[in-house]
Amino acid sequence: MPKIEKIGTGITARSVTRYDMTGNTSGDIKAARDSFRRNQGNFGQRVSERGLFAAVTDDVRETCRDILEGEIDGAPEADSPEDFARKIMRYLEIADHNISENNSQLSARYAFQAGVAWATAAMKWDWEREAISGQKFLKKSEEGANARRGDLAEHTPAVLAEMGKLIDAGQTAASAARIVAARGIGTSAEANRGLWQRHKKKPVTHP
Repeated sequence: MPKIEKIGTGITARSVTRYDMTGNTSGDIKAARDSFRRNQGNFGQRVSERGLFAAVTDDVRETCRDILEGEIDGAPEADSPEDFARKIMRYLEIADHNISENNSQLSARYAFQAGVAWATAAMKWDWEREAISGQKFLKKSEEGANARRGDLAEHTPAVLAEMGKLIDAGQTAASAARIVAARGIGTSAEANRGLWQRHKKKPVTHP
């Protein structure tokens, strides 16, 4: 019986069908051969009709044609699906032309560019939202960690004490943070001000 297994890691993880070709599992060899004939027969027909390069890029071309089916006024927005589709189709057209001219160097170059553009587009379409969300989460986590490190730093009591004196004397928190930083206390005016704001937000506890 064929088995579905997961291979790869992270965003490149994927499912593959495994067949037991040793003959120990009843039906696996026949199932593998039938699957190969179905796929190879369809692919072989496409190759014989239009050539290898056209056959292996069928799905890409069809996707790009679907994206470009509607009318687009002017140049599409950079990195939009329409922008990627136009570039990919143009690269494929140039590659097709150079294949017909037997120019292997240029056909290889533009086939490669089409592949890179397709991979970039596919990654953007499939993972951009998750990637941006992850970046925002990491940024917030780093900011939180930096803030916690700042609250526990050796200079923290001195920063808070000096800023407290200046604020009691009439300075704003922003001015006090700059003055204290200029005196060499704390890491920067911005960090001092953030430290003060977190300090003021802490709940007051009574014995």
